[in-house]
Amino acid sequence: MTPSASHPRPIAAPSSTRLPDGEGQTGRHGTWAYGSDAHTPVDAARLLAWPRLASQDAERPGDWARIERTCRDGHTATWRAAEARLGRWGPDGNVRLAVATAHPATLPAKATWYPATDLPRPGSPRVTESPCPPTTLAEIERIYGLRHWVEQSYKQVV
Repeated sequence: MTPSASHPRPIAAPSSTRLPDGEGQTGRHGTWAYGSDAHTPVDAARLLAWPRLASQDAERPGDWARIERTCRDGHTATWRAAEARLGRWGPDGNVRLAVATAHPATLPAKATWYPATDLPRPGSPRVTESPCPPTTLAEIERIYGLRHWVEQSYKQVV
């Protein structure tokens, strides 16, 4: 798939090249769904289980996994990541929708990412058919963060 005005980057790798790719979705990028199903990545993230009390966080993290994110200035921050379902996208689908955020309870726009990728998750039935190794949520977040850094640096050079 080549970039165009209506679709600037491919969501999944072209089947002829079999290379992994990822695309960050904005929280408002919608898709068709049945009435009560998630229509946007934000809707899908809000359907994920998160403990109501901070004291429950370590005991029952819900659908969210703790990940360590290294920031631009070198310090690390604890974020949360989860697999979301949006339309045909899901943990074992051809496209995985991950959610990485600093605050799962509120999903702040400037501290929440919605990367979509064709990299299989560990334990997925797709592991045997994919040329790429299984990829954890922490690795997807790391790759997506690197992509932001590379794109920003490219814009400043050009």
